Amino acid sequence: MSDSEKHSTLRLVVAALVSLLTSGTIALFTRSSLLQATRWGWLLFFLYLTREVIYSESGKKYALKFRRLYGVIPAMSYILVPLLFACLGLIYWIGINRIYSIADTDIPGLSTTPTPIAKLETPTATPTPAVTKPTPKLMPSPIPPRPTPTIAIQLPAVGNLKQRAINLSNEIMVDLHRHGWGIPAYEPLPPGVIARMPHGPEVMQWSAGRSSYFKSRLLKRVINMRDEFAQLHLQDEELNMYLDMYLDASRTDTDITPMAIASISERLKALAAQVKSE
Repeated sequence: MSDSEKHSTLRLVVAALVSLLTSGTIALFTRSSLLQATRWGWLLFFLYLTREVIYSESGKKYALKFRRLYGVIPAMSYILVPLLFACLGLIYWIGINRIYSIADTDIPGLSTTPTPIAKLETPTATPTPAVTKPTPKLMPSPIPPRPTPTIAIQLPAVGNLKQRAINLSNEIMVDLHRHGWGIPAYEPLPPGVIARMPHGPEVMQWSAGRSSYFKSRLLKRVINMRDEFAQLHLQDEELNMYLDMYLDASRTDTDITPMAIASISERLKALAAQVKSE
């Protein structure tokens, strides 16, 4: 394998690893943290792009021409190149922060403060003095006793909700384990496992397959079960976060990462643990 082919393969592996890690951890950050992280991310991207340009064939030719200009003092090229790279990094950083500051500026004339609504005063009517009339005395008539109405209070049916949540959580993890999730490479495949989880660029196709199965077979059931727990005033903030994030994923091409699927399974069991056994 040539050096260029090795370099291309390394790029694919790095891209796959970064995509997998980003999709699994992006939900853990706040908006301010993500904005700060993306600033540094763009800076590293532009620095990496600059490095790629310098190490390209055209970049090497220009670098040799630049070095020949300082042939009398060879050490000068080793000083100017880092300084030039540092200046480019500073220019990138200033430009990135400038763009972010423009994006965060509020639109002129657009106010987010609600306009107070004037309170309408209802005219108070003058009370009319009550006229007391003599009440004629009537003989009380026997009133048959009325049956007391029975008020039926319908409570949400718990049924076997706790056990169904545990079963659904196990079903989610069974699919991941059958396709090699969590099995070390040095251990033999346990019975029932279809194949070992791939590594490198092929892991993206493997992740897309598990996401497609979860969205078509399990996502709707998880949402319905979350709603059943909500009727009992039992909620899990982390589960709601994942479901809100991927609620539209079943109708788009967005993949649900295996780490997110495993977390959803774990939060289902946490919800089930809140239900007291009868």
